[in-house]
Amino acid sequence: MSSSETISSLLSDPNYDHRICGMHSAVAQMIRKEHKEKTDQQDEAGAYTTLATNLKRRLHSVYPDITVGVLVGNAFKSYYLNAERDDLVIVNFLSDTLDIDSKQMTFVHRSFPPERLEKIFAILYKHNFMLA
Repeated sequence: MSSSETISSLLSDPNYDHRICGMHSAVAQMIRKEHKEKTDQQDEAGAYTTLATNLKRRLHSVYPDITVGVLVGNAFKSYYLNAERDDLVIVNFLSDTLDIDSKQMTFVHRSFPPERLEKIFAILYKHNFMLA
């Protein structure tokens, strides 16, 4: 999945339902800190990999069979891409200079029954994924 196609293609894809919520402040602060401390030449994956692992662990504790993708970036570009176009759940963390403006966009494939779809959104809603 490329940075340029991510959000716009997911938003327009009729196979995905999505929700947007505020990002947990601990996650927002970690993303800003990591991005500020790194340059484009350095590997930023360390803390982002932890974020992705904890998110997947949380969702897999209830639904172990779901494929999950994670994207981290800002309004201009994604700088951590760990998602495939066919993932059943994709979470995009959009960082901003203020916690309140940092957003978490969750996309869930509509192949799930409505009750399961809503439960997935509830499990991931504004959670602190920096905690294991």
